[in-house]
Amino acid sequence: MKKVLLPLILLLCGLSAGAQGKHEVNVFVGGYKSEFFQGDESRGYYGDLLFDATDNIHYGDLADLYEPHYHINSSPVLTVNYHYILKKWIRVGAQLNWAGLSGNYRYELSRRAPESFRQQMVSVLPQVKFCIPGARHFRLYGKLAGGLQFNFGTLYSKSRPVEFAWDVVPIGAEWGGQRFYGNAEFCYGSVIQGGRIGVGFRF
Repeated sequence: MKKVLLPLILLLCGLSAGAQGKHEVNVFVGGYKSEFFQGDESRGYYGDLLFDATDNIHYGDLADLYEPHYHINSSPVLTVNYHYILKKWIRVGAQLNWAGLSGNYRYELSRRAPESFRQQMVSVLPQVKFCIPGARHFRLYGKLAGGLQFNFGTLYSKSRPVEFAWDVVPIGAEWGGQRFYGNAEFCYGSVIQGGRIGVGFRF
């Protein structure tokens, strides 16, 4: 472990020493994956917050009896951002996201035990960050991102192996120093609905 950490620390120190402040990297932990909140009665898909959270009978259309019904759990969404600072007010880059869904599904008319599933989702989204001028130690910004999500597992892998993904941050904040700082974002989109919090490093 020391053989790995020591070169990494030296590399970061070297980058910091020669830093021109043109690059920034952020690591975030977010809330639930957006699919956790979705409910589409046309294909019998339900998340825990929208269907049968306490295993009660769902009274809907007759067709619902023949569709699978899902109970879903979501992992936190992990995000890594990179930006290149073009000007003080605009930055371009990309974000890499990972999240997992797990749970089970069953049919209303079947006596079979619920079947379990696991789903891994990785998305890569180019993005633009717009910064609002403010105080030196507290700064506001917004972000727009769009790209692709890759699905691995038993839920979407065959029907939707690759799909469009998007992420909007109407308001985010960073606080602390110019090199190391904290972040918090309010997010909406196919990647995450809710918020995320993290740390950043500028070099």
